[in-house]
Amino acid sequence: MGLLHTLHPQWWFSTHLHCRFEATVVHGPPGGEEAPEAPKAATSAERTNPDEISIDDEDEGPAPPAASGASAASAALPAIASPGAIQIKPEVPRNPDEITLDDEEDEVEAPPPPPPARATTRFLALDKCLPRRKFLEVIDVDAPMPSPSGAPVLAFDPEWLAITRAFHSYMSLSRTQATYPDEESARAAVQESLDWVSSHLLAKAPNGVLKVEDVQQFAMTAPGPAPDEPRAPPPYCPNPQTAALCAMLQIENKVAFSTATPPPR
Repeated sequence: MGLLHTLHPQWWFSTHLHCRFEATVVHGPPGGEEAPEAPKAATSAERTNPDEISIDDEDEGPAPPAASGASAASAALPAIASPGAIQIKPEVPRNPDEITLDDEEDEVEAPPPPPPARATTRFLALDKCLPRRKFLEVIDVDAPMPSPSGAPVLAFDPEWLAITRAFHSYMSLSRTQATYPDEESARAAVQESLDWVSSHLLAKAPNGVLKVEDVQQFAMTAPGPAPDEPRAPPPYCPNPQTAALCAMLQIENKVAFSTATPPPR
């Protein structure tokens, strides 16, 4: 799972799982950081909508003292204007809950951008190769880069070639497995092999793309079973594709044996 969550591949295939199993793995946010928490909504109308009317904004303070005596009577009676005098209208008290255009904000803060979409990996495992079992499936995969001819091109992945070259010496043909190096040493070995692949292979390939068909020619390497052939272990047949890959990476072909020396069992 560590490799799956590190590479985030679009597809991950597994065979011979004794059943067909399909799943979708949703990876975490980019960089391994959790998505930022959405800001909490403000509790007052001033922080949310400046034009919002809130019950808390009502004036609950003490009422102004009532006028008494002659002042109250004069306030209740309309004033009699003298000839030629300029009449001044009394100021109308303002409603604190009144909405005016002046209260609108000139600039409204834009909402935060949505979080980036998380990468997903489609996992697919197939059944055993037996009658009435789901052991074969055809899928459509988009080409990672356009081809001038329009047809898809199979090319070697430089990092995969570097890993194959760096860890080839740890391939064991016996019952015991050699101890793998620690992570720091392994990364250094892979980087050294990647530099070798870049200088010895990619630098000579057209446009830096090492096509599989330029190195390996896929062909039938072992005869098929005959109808009257007794059931027995198949004979050893060398694989020219493996030999070509090892020759390209300049590593030993550990699974190649001569007919005089049978392979170990």
